Amino acid sequence: MEGYNKKQRMDHSSARNGDDDVKPENSPISFSLKDLPITGTDVALPMVIKLQINNFSVLRVSVNEGSAANILYWSAFLKMGLSKSMLKPFNFKAFLMGAIGETVPVKGYIDLDTTFGKGGNAKMIKVRYLVVDSWSVYNVVIGRRTLVGLGAVISTLHLTMKYPVGDGMVGVVKADLEMAKKCYDMCPNAI
Repeated sequence: MEGYNKKQRMDHSSARNGDDDVKPENSPISFSLKDLPITGTDVALPMVIKLQINNFSVLRVSVNEGSAANILYWSAFLKMGLSKSMLKPFNFKAFLMGAIGETVPVKGYIDLDTTFGKGGNAKMIKVRYLVVDSWSVYNVVIGRRTLVGLGAVISTLHLTMKYPVGDGMVGVVKADLEMAKKCYDMCPNAI
C-alpha cells in the first residue's frame, strides 16, 4: 500500500514507551496533576501504548473503551510468528467495521498471554483477540472487556491507565505520546 511500509505496520524497535520510568503506586486508583502529560498541543491524542503479547513486544496498541472487541491485525499476527492454524473459528459469521467504514470479515480468534506495563507495573492476563485482515494505523486494539478484566481505570485527560497489581499496589501505564502523535498524524479521522 502506498505510504504504508513495513516499518509503519509493525515497529519492534526499542522506542520509549510512556511507562518506562513510572513506578507502581501504593494507593487507591486516582489521578492527579503529576499524571498530566506535557503534550504541547491542543489535539486530543488517542491512548496508544506498548504491550508484550505472547512474549513479543508490540507497539501502536490502541486502548479503546468504545470497542467491544480486542483486535489483532493480520500483519501484526504474521510478524509475531503466529500461524493461521492457531486461529479458532467463530461459531457464526462475524464482521467488524473497518477504519474507513468497510465491512471486514473476522479470520478467527486466538487467546494470547498479554502483559500490561513492565517491572513492578506488570500484570499479565489472557486476552482473546479477533484477527482481521484490514488496514489500520494500529497493530492491536484493546477493548473494554479486557480493560474490565485488567481492572483498569483510564483517564483520557492524563493519557494514563491504572490497574491493581496486587498487595494494594497500583500499576501505571502512560501513553506513548510520540507514537500517539504519529498515529494521529497518519489517520486523524479514524481515531
